[in-house]
Amino acid sequence: MNKFLVTSTLAVLSMSTFANTAQLEAQVSKLSKKVHRLTQMNVDTMTRQELRALKKHLKLSVGILTGNTVPTPRPTPQPPVQRMCANDFADVFQATFKSLKTFAYASDGLDMTSMGATQFAQDFTENNPCSIASEMISNVKRLKKFAYSSAGLDMTSSGAKAYAQDKWSSFCSDYPIESEFKAHYNFAYSSTGMDMTSSGAKKYAIDKVASQAFSCRAQF
Repeated sequence: MNKFLVTSTLAVLSMSTFANTAQLEAQVSKLSKKVHRLTQMNVDTMTRQELRALKKHLKLSVGILTGNTVPTPRPTPQPPVQRMCANDFADVFQATFKSLKTFAYASDGLDMTSMGATQFAQDFTENNPCSIASEMISNVKRLKKFAYSSAGLDMTSSGAKAYAQDKWSSFCSDYPIESEFKAHYNFAYSSTGMDMTSSGAKKYAIDKVASQAFSCRAQF
């Protein structure tokens, strides 16, 4: 008896599901005919905005019918807004400002005037978080030394400073740029290597190291 009831219940549910599916199919067929008829009647009088909206929905319908529905893209998560250094806690901001000004004024830093160093510190703290100040100082000092050195790029003092300020934010500080540059330069300049001129060897060497040395980004 129980088996009969279960079988009967399943049969009823199956028939109900079939009926619902058949009803949906009939509705879809009816709607598609209605869309076709209305499109033929009104397409010539629709605005560009209305046509774009209709096209968008029809493409979605075609995608569903062909099994190629494109999923709705999820919104790209936005990174948290970084607090600029000037708006950080007073002790953090002031300590960072002082270290930046000292660096900008120092001869092994940017060698600026006192007024220029103050302006540099102000600009940096207004446009960057305090957390990257020490990274910037370290990278600029190192790159300036490398660019100014005769074993490096052999630039003028002003050229080396400009180079360091331009490159510091993408510099990978764990990359041994000095030794790698020297190895590539020596090979390119050597008569047993590529036998280039000194300037050609420098260009060759910096091209070789650039992709690895400057592929990082400071964490703003």
